[in-house]
Amino acid sequence: MADESAKELTMDETPKPKRRIKAPFGVLGMLVIVVGFETYVSYRRDFSTPYALEWSVTARSVKHVARKTQIPCFGTSLTRGGVSPRILEEKLGKTAYNFALSGAQPFASYTVFKHALAAGCKPEAIVVEFKWTALAMGYTWNERVLPEMATTRDFLDFAIATSDSQLFARLFLLSKIPTLRCREEIRKNILAGLNGTEPPRLHEIVIMARNALMNRGANHPTYNPKFTGYVDPASPFLFEKDWKCHPFSELYIHKFFDLAASLDVPVFWILPPIAPSTVKHRVEIGIEETYTQFVKSMAAKHKGVTVVDGRFSEYANEVFIDSTHMNRDGAVAFTTDLADAIKRELEPRSDTATHWVSLPKYKAQPNAKRIEDMMDSLVALANDKKKEKEKAKR
Repeated sequence: MADESAKELTMDETPKPKRRIKAPFGVLGMLVIVVGFETYVSYRRDFSTPYALEWSVTARSVKHVARKTQIPCFGTSLTRGGVSPRILEEKLGKTAYNFALSGAQPFASYTVFKHALAAGCKPEAIVVEFKWTALAMGYTWNERVLPEMATTRDFLDFAIATSDSQLFARLFLLSKIPTLRCREEIRKNILAGLNGTEPPRLHEIVIMARNALMNRGANHPTYNPKFTGYVDPASPFLFEKDWKCHPFSELYIHKFFDLAASLDVPVFWILPPIAPSTVKHRVEIGIEETYTQFVKSMAAKHKGVTVVDGRFSEYANEVFIDSTHMNRDGAVAFTTDLADAIKRELEPRSDTATHWVSLPKYKAQPNAKRIEDMMDSLVALANDKKKEKEKAKR
């Protein structure tokens, strides 16, 4: 018995071999591949869209130029193409920059405004525009492009305002996972490869970047001979019969004006010119008056807001590229009159009432060509490329 007990004790005390923990090289390798591909996609411009790149570039520019900007401009494509910071600087003697985002809803404009202030912007006057088409859209309309310029804190603020927790999750994931954000563009590239065709490369973004650099954030389109003034009267996008501003857009218009008021800075809410046939039909069906009353009611609730109205200034068809957007010549004419209006309104006055300024009739500016348009940018880039080739041959 004693021998058996000793034997059992000896067996129990025999040291057991240590189990080796195998490194999960497969998982680590997969993570490296995923992170590498996500990084690759984030740097590929052709895995994006012109609008997305525009928002991204504008967001980056805020960090570098906002501190030196005295007249920041916010809004949609109507402002990005129709307001020339160069003209504002010439006329007012103050630095200006165009931070407008194509298709932007008020939340986006408010967010860029906040970021500009955080970057050191000390505005002396603010130009802003809210296009009626964007105002009518639901709050998810900018979901694809918001991650290009907003932060996680911005997503959280918007989600709280909309009471939509899923919106926060979607925006957060889109901001952190480039392949999710750019999935449609990636599909197009893959399909092009499978079909043996050249995928879209977004050559226009290079032209847009050059034009924005020369025009302090603005992108001024070139004359479009194909636009003769015709506008489809059945377009629900331009002529929504029961138009009304979405509640969340209305909320962020108030927040934008409140933020400006907290700085005691005057705001110039611009209503840019639109093609004659567009404004005519909108007046005929009554929605232009609806929009006008909305603007009046909103502006009246905030001190220091001046509405600058150019809708009825009878701009010629030749200065539009489509039903609502002006070309370079239109932008120069409009900004010239806008600068005059700003200069008058910035003069000391005793009252604090809301002011409504109707701009004069359209007057072509003979020296508009000193402002570079998109065609000028294309030619300049082509010349630069030609010079580089000639230099390389030497």
